[in-house]
Formats: sequence, C-alpha cells, structure tokens
Amino acid sequence: MKRLMIGKALIMTSACAAMLVSCNRTTDFYDPYHDANEYSSNWKDIVGEVDANQTWNTSVPVKIKATANEDGTIRVTTDNPIGGKTVSLFSQTVSKGETIDFTVAAPQNAEKLYVSLYDNQGYVREQNFVPNGDINIVNFTTTEQIAAAKAPARIIASTWTFASDDDSLYPNVVPTRAKDIAQWNSTKTGDFYVPTTTTGIEAWGSENFYIYFDKGTYNITGNVNINYATIILLPGAVVNITNPNIGANSKIIVSEGATFNSPSINMGGEIFNRGEVTINKIDMYNAGVIYNRGTLKVNDIIYLNNSTTQVINEGNLNAKNLRVQGNSHFYNIGTTVIEEETRIDCNDPTWRNDGQYTTGTYHLSSYATDIINNCHLSVKGTTYLVSEGHFKMDANSSLETKNLEVQHTMVYLGEHSIIKVSNEAKMYSSVSDKGYIESVAQDAAKPAVFTAKSVVSGCYNANQGYVINYKGNLVVAADSHFDNGYSDSYHKQQPYINIIGNVKFAQSATSADVSIPKSACSCGYNGDEPTVIPQQYYYYAFEDLGTTNDFDFNDVVLRVSAPVDGKSDIQLCAAGGTLPASVNLDGAVICSDVHDAFGVDVKTMVNTGAEPTLPFVTISTDVEIGEGQDASSLPLSITVYGNNSNDIRTISVPNIGNVPLMIRVAGNDTGKWFWSREKVNISDSYPDFGAWGANYNSNANWYLNFVEGRVTKY
Repeated sequence: MKRLMIGKALIMTSACAAMLVSCNRTTDFYDPYHDANEYSSNWKDIVGEVDANQTWNTSVPVKIKATANEDGTIRVTTDNPIGGKTVSLFSQTVSKGETIDFTVAAPQNAEKLYVSLYDNQGYVREQNFVPNGDINIVNFTTTEQIAAAKAPARIIASTWTFASDDDSLYPNVVPTRAKDIAQWNSTKTGDFYVPTTTTGIEAWGSENFYIYFDKGTYNITGNVNINYATIILLPGAVVNITNPNIGANSKIIVSEGATFNSPSINMGGEIFNRGEVTINKIDMYNAGVIYNRGTLKVNDIIYLNNSTTQVINEGNLNAKNLRVQGNSHFYNIGTTVIEEETRIDCNDPTWRNDGQYTTGTYHLSSYATDIINNCHLSVKGTTYLVSEGHFKMDANSSLETKNLEVQHTMVYLGEHSIIKVSNEAKMYSSVSDKGYIESVAQDAAKPAVFTAKSVVSGCYNANQGYVINYKGNLVVAADSHFDNGYSDSYHKQQPYINIIGNVKFAQSATSADVSIPKSACSCGYNGDEPTVIPQQYYYYAFEDLGTTNDFDFNDVVLRVSAPVDGKSDIQLCAAGGTLPASVNLDGAVICSDVHDAFGVDVKTMVNTGAEPTLPFVTISTDVEIGEGQDASSLPLSITVYGNNSNDIRTISVPNIGNVPLMIRVAGNDTGKWFWSREKVNISDSYPDFGAWGANYNSNANWYLNFVEGRVTKY
C-alpha cells in the first residue's frame, strides 16, 4: 500500500494561512456559528430530519461463499451478467475446486445479486439470490454430462423417399402420329396435339394418353376436363387455361422455355416443371406431386393434403402461403420464398430444406420427426416450434429469424450450426425431456450456436421449472437472458434453465469465442472480444465544516474501486474546499494535501463546476480489503487544517442516526456518481436525498435521480 505522510512543514504552513477558508468562506473556523450544533440545526431546516437508523451509506454488506468448478473469475453484479451491461461489485480469480469467502458492498435496494463464474474464454455461468443477513452460498458444480449423438453427415436424410425428375419426361417435338385433340373421343388413347385455336378440352379418359402443346400461345377459356392424361408443353409454348379440372391420374409436363398459367389447380396428379408456371392456388391430394426445376409462382396458397402428396423444389418457388398437413411432404433443394406463413400441423409429415428457404412466419405444431433444415432457413417474423416434434439442423446450417418461440419441440443442432434470433426468443417448456435446444456436435471445438438479442420466459407460471433445456456442446449468446433459479427453491430439483453437458453462455449476442465462416448455408458467426464489464466505484464525499449551511459534499470527494483479487485503488476526484486537507486510511495519511495532489494552489477548487477540470488522481493502490470488509466501509477520513495550529478537525464515518459530514455513495450502472456543483446543496441536486435521509428504507436509489446543471458530470 502506497502511503504519503504529512510533514511538519505543511502544518506550519497551514498555521500561517490565517485567511484561508473552506469554499471561499471568510469566517473563522471555530466561530460559534459554525460549530457542529449549528450545522446539525441547519441540516434539519434545509435538508430534513434524520432517521435513527440512517448509516449515510447507499450500500450494505453481503456475505458470500462461492465454490468454482473450473478455473476462471468470480464476479458479483446486481443484474444478469449476460449482456455485460452491469458493473462488477467484486472480482476474484479462482482455481477449479476453490472456495472463497468474501463480503460485497451491494446497493441498499438491490433485489438480487448475481454471482457469476467466467471461464478463461469469457463464457459465463450465473447464479442469483435475494441478499440476506446470512452467508449466501453459491456452488458452481459440474453439470451432468450427456453423450452427444453422432454428428450428422451432410445431409440429414428424411425417411420419406421423394419423387425424381427425369429427362425422359421432356420430349422436344410433337410425335408425327399425334392427332388433333378434337379426335380424342374416337380413340381415347395415344398422342394428341392442341391447335392454338382450341377453346376447351374434354378428355376424361380411363387409359393413359398424351396431349402436346407445341410452340405458340394457347388461350383456353372454356372448360378443360382431363383425366389419365399427360399434358406436355414443349419449348416455346405459352398455355393459359381459365377453368382447369385435372384428374388424379394426370400429369402436366412444362419444358424449359414453356409457360403455363392457370387460376387454380385441384389435383391428385403430377406437375413437372422446367419452365415457368403461375397458378393462383394449388390444392394437392391423393398421390399429387409437384417437381419444380424452373420457376413456380403461386399467388395464394399451396395445400398439401395427405400422406402421399409431395412438393419438391429444385428451382425457384414463390408462394403466398404453404400448408403441410395430412402427413404430406415438402422438399426444397433450390430457392423457396413463402411470403406469409409456412405451417406444418400434422403428425407425420416431412419438411426438408437443403437450399435457401425464406418465409414470413414458420409454424411447427406437429409431432413430426422429419422436420429438417440442412441449409439456410430465413424467417422474417416469428418461428413457432410449439409441438412435441423434432426440428433438426445439419452441420453448418443456419436458421435466421426475427423472433423464436420454443415450447415442447426438441431442437437438434449439428456442429457449427446456428440459430440466430435478431429480436426475442421466448421459451415456455415445462418438462426436462421436452422443449430443449441440443447440440449433437461431438467436437467441443465446433459447438452449435444459439444467439439472440433477448431470451425471455413465456411461462404463465413465473415459478415454472424447465422453462428451457440446453444440452450438449452448445454456446448460448444473448444480449439478455432470463434469470436462472428453481421452482422448488428448497430442494432445487427444477431449474428454470436446465443445463446438461458442455453448455456455455457468452456475455452478449456477439461475444462468443466461436468462428463460423459465412457460406450459402450458414449466416456465419465471428465472435467479438468478450464484453468489458465496467467496474463499480464507491464514493466518499466530505464536508469540511467551513460553513454550517452548505451541504454540497464536494469539499473532498474520493472514490474506491470495487475489489479485484482482494485489492482496491483510491482516487481523489474533487477538492471543493479552500483549506488544507489530508486524506487518511485507518488513521495513516495517504495524501498529505488534496490541492497538492491536483497540483493547484490551496485556494483553487477542482472538479466542482468551476475551472479547473482535472483528471482524477490515484492516491493509493492495492489497498487490501480485509475479511468482513467491503469497498464502501473503508476507514477513510480527512483532516482539515484551519487558521492556527490548534484548528485541526478530522472528519470520518458518521455515527448511525447523526447528521453527516461524510456520505458514501455507490456508482450507477457505469460506476459513476455525480456530486453537487459548488454551493448547490445535495438536496437540491438530488431531490430524493432528504426523503432517504429521513427514512432509510425509502428512496434508496436517490443517487440515480439528479437535476441537470446542478451536478458535476464527467
């Protein structure tokens, strides 16, 4: 500890300074009008009464015993450390298995304290409690390890076997044997062509036959009733059908360079497209198949209605809505854009994405196990995973969504896969074996990442256990996350956040120590440096009793840093008095004169709203915080030297319930406190101060609410 001893020369100089007074005060130091009795009387007139239990300290001591399960740093904060937006009240490096006992200066009105263990990569585990007068015990025990499932090889396969597209489906010319479709009724089988002048087609057969549209434009405004037909649009054909009725046993083949337009199609047949197809609405049933390798635009909705219905997109698919129901099947290999809603609400469907899939909202309310994202899924609104189904993501795949809701769905993430929530993730499971996000990556160096701006609990019961279950080699990175705790606080059997395996929590959404390259399937993740947690400071503000009606508490302002590894620093922040004053720690001088420390004349005030404004001065380093001590309870005092050698007064911690000459104030969420400007009473700069002084249990956060222009900001 560095200590500067006051010299005899200073005392002699002080004795000769007959005209020096505190804060430009011209009255004698020991004038009867300036004694403690008058100060006390004026205080009650100007500031108010004093609570008999008033300590004049905005902090209270809280005892904590913490045990670490790995090497790292234990910190204490007043808010959830995820996000790194709250000051550290205490910091100490620890070794695996080490137990530390300490006392922390907590804000008087702190509803909770958070004790967190930061590992050497910057990941954090937190526990919280409501402070009490007993020793608060925190154990960071080793979590249950689970055997990760084998990391899936790309690509995760679905159990459903999808249809294939074959070049043989796409002839280049009309067969020479083809007849005019007007002759269909005579043969009802074979090959037929459609003249461009045709206005309607009646070919409802029971045997297979082929209908060809050659190059040209066909506007068919009458009824088209076709069954057991294969309709082939050759390159260059443009077919506009107004009233289609395509039977369950029919096919539509659209060649590259062909165009097919229709208001709607209700069919159990098949559509194979390598050209351009625009349909207002598609309702697929029975064994209906759509295989798109071209461009398919559906102005309204695609309904898939039963267990043999399937859509495969290998090209560009754009629809307003997609409804997968009746245990039907959807597979995207190309680019799919669903403008409004993708909804999967049957028990045994398939939804698989191996390409680029974008949708307004994504709603999984199914018990399905074949819901698979092998590449990139982008949801502009909310992703609802609210069933007891499975949502699987392959290695290096990604889901980007504005909001996310997870209830009972089991979410499986491959190595270096990413769920990125730009806004809010809401969790509301209630059991330990459902409603989880699990990384199945075997390689701990390639964890899956779940990142969100905020993660909140959506449970109606605030005391619900297993709100979310995190498992495996998973990194959770959020700017804010709801607190952990237990629904059964006594037995601690049902945690709100159930952690199983090698789960790590980053300090913010962008600070995870993970690097995942951006690719066609991955949105990528490159973690920033861990958030620097601001340090708390505790301010000791003194009056030197130069006058008895001036309560600005800026004559000497010190601040003590929250302890790091058991040691704090002391800084001189302001000198608003004009009398020589030393600073003492446990009776020993650590600063012989505050003005000398700033390098100014004794008549010059520093950092009180007038010139000069100077940097704070460190007057003592590595001050040990002893057992049972905290940074707000150091035995700091000042000694003020008046008009002669006998005019010496030491000002220290006030007795409980007395009018103070010194107050102790914790910093705000950035560690700062702004003292009053010169000649501004503290009750004027902080309107709630008097109410707190009169009632210790009220207005405990008075120091956060100041009047602009009446405090010294920095």
